[in-house]
Order: sequence, then C-alpha cells, then structure tokens
Amino acid sequence: MDVKSFLAQFPDARWATPEDNDTILELYRRLSMQGGVFNITFVKDPDYFRFLRYEGPEHFVLLVENSDGVAEGMATLVMRPSYVGDKVEWVGHWSDLRFIRGRDRRSKFDWKVFMAAICDYGHEIEGWHGCKHWLGSFVMANDRARAAFTAQETPFDLTPVASYQMINLLAHRPFGRGKLKQLKQALPGVSVRTARKDDIGRLRSFLNAQNRERALGYVYEGEHDELQRRLESWDDFAIESFYLASDANGKLVGCLAPWDLSPGRRIVVDDFPTSLQVAAGLARGLGKSVPRPGEELRILYLTTQEIDHTLRSAERRAVFSALLEALYADPRVADYHMVAMTDYDRESLLDVIEPAFFTQKTPTLLYAMTTPGTHEPVNEAHLRVHAGHEMCLT
Repeated sequence: MDVKSFLAQFPDARWATPEDNDTILELYRRLSMQGGVFNITFVKDPDYFRFLRYEGPEHFVLLVENSDGVAEGMATLVMRPSYVGDKVEWVGHWSDLRFIRGRDRRSKFDWKVFMAAICDYGHEIEGWHGCKHWLGSFVMANDRARAAFTAQETPFDLTPVASYQMINLLAHRPFGRGKLKQLKQALPGVSVRTARKDDIGRLRSFLNAQNRERALGYVYEGEHDELQRRLESWDDFAIESFYLASDANGKLVGCLAPWDLSPGRRIVVDDFPTSLQVAAGLARGLGKSVPRPGEELRILYLTTQEIDHTLRSAERRAVFSALLEALYADPRVADYHMVAMTDYDRESLLDVIEPAFFTQKTPTLLYAMTTPGTHEPVNEAHLRVHAGHEMCLT
C-alpha cells in the first residue's frame, strides 16, 4: 500500500507538506514542551522542516485536524538506514508528538490505534523500505510520558532500547583542566587536530567500522553515506568541524564534531526557577555568560562522537580527555552558554566529565514500539556498545 492509502483509515489525519509550515508552527508553539533546569521553549521558526532535514534523509509530518480544519495534533517521523546485524535496515523515529487536551479535542484520531497500525503494517508501505524498527524517546522527568510508558496500556509493545543522559557542560571545575591532562596519560602519544579535506576517506572508514558494531548504527558508506549527508544537509558544518584523535602511531582512535544547530531549532529561556535566580546572578557577576528570560540558550552540541571500540577503558578515557582539551582550547566555545553531549549508560564517560566540569544532566530513554510477539527489539543491555543514536537529532 502507498502512504496515502494507509492514512485513509484515519480520516482526521493527513501528511503535511511544506505549504502547511505556518499551521504546523502555530500548533507547535501553542503546545510547546517545557522543562529542564531552566523553564525553556523549543523554537523551530521560521521553517519547521529545516530541522527535519538535519535529522535524516527522509521525513514525514502527521497533522491531525478536526472537521473545521483546525489543527489539534501532530507528530513527525524521520527515517534513516542503519546496521542491524550484517544487514542494512531502515529505522523510523517518532517525535514532536503533541495534542491538545482530550476534553478540548473534536477529532476522533487515536494515537495508540494509529501507532499499532504502523507497527503492524508500516513495513508494507511503499517507499518506507520495509521499515519495522519504530523508535521514540522521552525525558524521564516528563511524568506523563513516563506513566504512559510504564503503564503498558497500549496495543503495541514498548521496550527500552537505550538509557542515556543529555549532559550540559557548564564550566570547568577548579583544577578541572588538570584532571583531563592526568587522564590523557593512560595513552601516551595521543594527539588531536582539526580534520582536513584529505581526512574524509579515513574518517568515513572509521565511522563506518564503529557503527557496524552498534545495533541500529548509522551507515557511513555507499549510497547511504551519513557523513556526506551531514556535510551537505547541516548548516555551517564541514569536514573542518571535526576533531580527530590519533595514537602515537598515527592511527585514528577517536573523533567528535561540535555543531550549532540553532538555524533549525533554538531554545529560548522563559524564566529561571526561584532556586536558580540567585545562582544566575552570581554567575554573571563572575563573568559567566548566562541567558536572561526571553533570550536564546546558546548550545554547542558534540556530534558524531566515536572512540575506538578496541581500546581499553582507561585508553578510551584518555582519548575523550584529549578531545575535550582540544575543544576547550578553541575560543569559539566561549560564545556558548554550554556544551551538550550524550552519555550512554552502556558506555558512560561520566568519570571523565564529573571531575572536570560543572554539569547539568537530563536522564532520557530511547524505546522501541513493536507488534506484540513479532520480533525481539534492540536493547543495549545485551550489547557490548550502545545503540546507534544521535541525541541532538531526536
């Protein structure tokens, strides 16, 4: 069946187009999610679809409207190829699920029924590449999302895939730089430099080898080359954005690429909780950049982060310490309120971060949705390395 035929069974829903941009943005703003240490709002103006182009090679926006054509709900689907064992299969990640309150809703659309149909028949939809891996994620502090997950009152199975924390590095701790230098000693000769155009080939090979070890790892070769897609689709992103770590023999053992995704999605601070107002004032007095209510929270995201799977634990920490040291030597970091990274329970680097930086953490869960009894979904608890995932793209 084609995409339109599938959606015909849900008469209040349709696939949006770029012509619906204003309608989507109005609904998105009206139902904007808030939370975290700051009271924040996510902003995707002026082009909602721009961030979707960052996320993956294929995307869809579901728009739910009542009989008067008034938008009452939405969700986005981003699809990408990934490694599942020795094969390349497609993964679909659902996000931006937002609906007005049930008592105010006139449409008959039921998200649970819709998602059950996706789990049952999504792999039969033409153009969806036989996709049967359906993912979602939520912040653990979101009580409603957590309750919905643990209740298991759905016509499809919900299974954890990966537990991780979104970590904001706020500032160096006293003697924090010295802590990083100490950790580097576990791998003598490790060095870091920014990438050049002639590094693309070996970086691509390194990224692909790393991701082949991951369940749902990104594909970095052939027609699905994720590195080339990012270089072409991400604004202000280039091969020179990468920091490359090499061992004493010149072997590539780690990389990361800081990136500012604010052209596609910004975070605006609405207000500080009372508990943080005094701390914010003190931080400003010490010369630390702190956003004021109504200002954008400027975040530099660490993307495409990999450390050689074959290294021992202490060596992995040495490589990450060297990468962080090189990153913070760049004066551009001072232009941002914080640096954001992902720390996975399966491959945690908190013992590098905590002694060196003041941090703020947001525990998050990546989960799978499947038809009951069909196939065993991916779960990182059974894996040597964490599942393929990019926090800033979810």
